[in-house]
Amino acid sequence: MAYTLKDMAHLFSDQGMYAGAESLYVSALAIAKKTLGAEHTLVASVMKGLADLWYDQERYSEAESHYEQALTINENALGGDHPDVARVLEAMSGLYRVQDMKSRAREFADQAYRVRHKNFADNERGLSERDALTYSYYLRRSVSSYLSSYVDLGSAAEPSVEVACDIVFSSKGQISDRMFERQKGLVEETDSTTLVLAESLRYTKFELSLLFVEGPGEDYAGYRSQMDSLSKAANDLEAELSRRSASFTRIQDYRDVSTDRIAGLLPEGSTLVEYVEYDYITLRPRMWIPHYSVIVVTPGSVPVIAHLGEASGIDSLVDEYRAHMLRIAGANRRPTEIDRTEYVAIGRDLYERLWAPVDSLVVGKELVFVAPDGALNMVSFGGLMDSDTTYLVERVPVHHLSSGRDVIRLKDDPEPGIGLFALGDPDYDAVSEDTPVEIAAYVTRNVRSSCGELKDLEAIPLPGTRSEIEEITLRWKESTGEPATAYYGAEAGEENFKTDAPGKRAIHLATHGYFLESRCQPAAVESDFDYDRDFAGENPLLLSGLLLAGANRHGAGADSLGAEDGILTAYEVTAMNLRGVETVVLSACETGLGKVEEGEGVYGLRRAFQMAGARTVISALWSVPDVATADMIGRLYDRENESIPETMRRLQMDKLEELRREGQSDHPFTWAGFIAMGDWR
Repeated sequence: MAYTLKDMAHLFSDQGMYAGAESLYVSALAIAKKTLGAEHTLVASVMKGLADLWYDQERYSEAESHYEQALTINENALGGDHPDVARVLEAMSGLYRVQDMKSRAREFADQAYRVRHKNFADNERGLSERDALTYSYYLRRSVSSYLSSYVDLGSAAEPSVEVACDIVFSSKGQISDRMFERQKGLVEETDSTTLVLAESLRYTKFELSLLFVEGPGEDYAGYRSQMDSLSKAANDLEAELSRRSASFTRIQDYRDVSTDRIAGLLPEGSTLVEYVEYDYITLRPRMWIPHYSVIVVTPGSVPVIAHLGEASGIDSLVDEYRAHMLRIAGANRRPTEIDRTEYVAIGRDLYERLWAPVDSLVVGKELVFVAPDGALNMVSFGGLMDSDTTYLVERVPVHHLSSGRDVIRLKDDPEPGIGLFALGDPDYDAVSEDTPVEIAAYVTRNVRSSCGELKDLEAIPLPGTRSEIEEITLRWKESTGEPATAYYGAEAGEENFKTDAPGKRAIHLATHGYFLESRCQPAAVESDFDYDRDFAGENPLLLSGLLLAGANRHGAGADSLGAEDGILTAYEVTAMNLRGVETVVLSACETGLGKVEEGEGVYGLRRAFQMAGARTVISALWSVPDVATADMIGRLYDRENESIPETMRRLQMDKLEELRREGQSDHPFTWAGFIAMGDWR
């Protein structure tokens, strides 16, 4: 009865029927105390609901009293690290914020985050990725609560700046880090039982994807039952894998994430510029409004946080920036001075919003690491333009990271592979080879998006990529003395990639890439069926990939798991073992794109190759003409003793000087489309 009354009271409260809600809460509280005892967690839950109601009515002292009682009951009954404790702490932080008790609000938000973080750390080993992503939602909300209270403090927040930075670094990208380590554990696993579990998980996910695409038909109840059963099976298998594999235990070192540790691992003369998107929580009315902040970390200096304001204005600028680049790409021509004039306004606006607040902190640095968040993942920072129309790359070398915590993950340097794997000028109309090819058991085969748009794609030949591959293989042999294996035409397919790319030191893929955005997400059959949360929909890693030999046949003759179809999805890449690969160059259209997952970066090819073990991925944010690509990227391997950021900057500066010398537009479309992310050495 107490549970029912509590739920009804919550419903009444949501509808603004405060008197009725209070009466129900009081009745529920009396029944719970009488039947369960005053120290039961349901009593604490009802007390919190009643306190929330009084908060809405601005009866703050009464609310505080009940929050405190609920907190004490939960701590005694559940322990100090339970999520229910964090919920009350977060509510109390909001209560103190609305009363302008800013320091106290920040203290309670800090406590709440630490409970959330420890709760996740203690349990993540047994969590599937679905559960981990679900729990990360609550972690992000807790981070938002803390940053909201931190922003409220204004200049008074300075003494706690390192605490705020630690919270951002310990939360941003942590799910990705856990999955990177799990993936490494799987591809290196030798235990036969664990490998069988991994294969079972792969087929279960494949069945789940097929069922989702087929839809419920007329038997919705049966469909929902099957979906739930397969989802639970996949979830249980993934959790069991995480418990069994000894390789999964090697993540403890990566949990030790702090601002001091990141600063200590940054190279001398460098600076980290870390962007974070979070929800600023307003209190009356209670709303979650996306904002951006930026953290600047320099070795030997106190970190700095600058607040950039609401995300909507910045994201609209990014949309304008992206649309501008796509218009030029769609016109299939070089940028004109008219294009440059239009870009100046966009590039300057983005510079003012994103870079001007930190500009004085990075002047004179030998290297600047940029870790974007949210829509900022779609921006090539080197092409931003200051008020003097000087590009950022002309002032400082810029290198991209998924998050500052990457410097911890990348500190371990595995034994490098040997040689170059290069692929270009695929025959997209080629018929799949009938000759069986031995591919490692862990490699995922022929897992395609069911999206109709992908089936309709028709790849046009890229003859310029043949000369690109010929040039880079020659340069590779001359500069390294190592072998280079190149594939063209009908041989430039999935089979050769999956068998020959592992074990190499570098991979260079010159072909079409694709990104299907959200157009291929099936509509939910019921508004309360959250496919994304349940991970029972089109995996975002199926929505981006590369088109290789045979792609134009759209899977003809390759409709089983045992055959390839020329469409290499990012999802398939994640199942490969690419440890020892130092550099992957994705010399293709839009290979840097993917679904942006809040706080976790871009779910696309970049992430997939990093998950597979590659140290650095160089990819494109927009479609660059293949001739221009071959001209610039072909010189990537003339590095000698340069770092990757130095080489990328040299290539971009050379292209800028060439364009200006020839009297052509120096628009960033031509030279800034490729970005390097990952290891900088």
